[in-house]
Amino acid sequence: MFKTKIEGDLFGAGGTETYSNSYGLRLRRAYGELGHLLVGQEWSTFIDLASYAETVDFGGPAGSLFIRQPLIRWTQPMGFGSLQFALENPESTFTSKDGSAPTSSDGESIPDIIVRANVDTGFGHFSLAAMGRQLIIDDGLYDDDTFGGAASFTAVIPTFNKDKFRFQFNYGNALGRYMEAEFADAFINPVTRKIETNVQYGGLVAYQHFWTDSLRSTLIYSYAERDNDLKYVPDTVDKSYQSVHANLFWSPVKRINFGLEYIWAMREVENGDDGDINRLQFGFQYLF
Repeated sequence: MFKTKIEGDLFGAGGTETYSNSYGLRLRRAYGELGHLLVGQEWSTFIDLASYAETVDFGGPAGSLFIRQPLIRWTQPMGFGSLQFALENPESTFTSKDGSAPTSSDGESIPDIIVRANVDTGFGHFSLAAMGRQLIIDDGLYDDDTFGGAASFTAVIPTFNKDKFRFQFNYGNALGRYMEAEFADAFINPVTRKIETNVQYGGLVAYQHFWTDSLRSTLIYSYAERDNDLKYVPDTVDKSYQSVHANLFWSPVKRINFGLEYIWAMREVENGDDGDINRLQFGFQYLF
């Protein structure tokens, strides 16, 4: 059986508050699926969507995984659930020389390789994923490549009635752009001019409670951290992020959600400086 899916949203470029406040249509997912084979743009196989906690905040918890990209995926049904194998779009990002925003590089010749096992039991859903990546830079000044990896473990455990506990833990030396914190994948050693990877990790714990069939709340705590080598990067680079989300969702009819959410988040850099924000956010979601 052949299936196709095209999904978009209005989170693209083109908005202006001066005139019309319009925003461009953006492609989210577009793929074809024939039997067990999927080809196109889809949520990365490294992500277990079942473990993703519901938020009004589009960005989501700091330590969660969040990425859609072109891929080729094979899903093999098993007695315990399924095994997934994927080749996905490669892209390397590096901490810039002054420690500011990550810079990207072209030249990857090997796709990101991801394997995931999904286990469904009578007492919950569990998933374990592993990823291997080529990191490469060739910008005229630096010319090097290396390999890194990451792993992710998730769990979704039903508790009382429709309530669920969700857990996600991600760890590796090439986690980088796959995590919402958006740490660079690696940094360039200015002495050896070689790519140096560093340990990164993050995750979340969340509990979703249904007050009624149409009214629900989720409380989420998330954390992400990167182990920087201060011999080669300035002490102003990001060290860690934390976030808390607490929300209330109402679905008056199917495919319509109204949400109210409080968000607290904190960022700390290597020299000890930190800052936090508080936000109250309201959103409408129409699925069609």
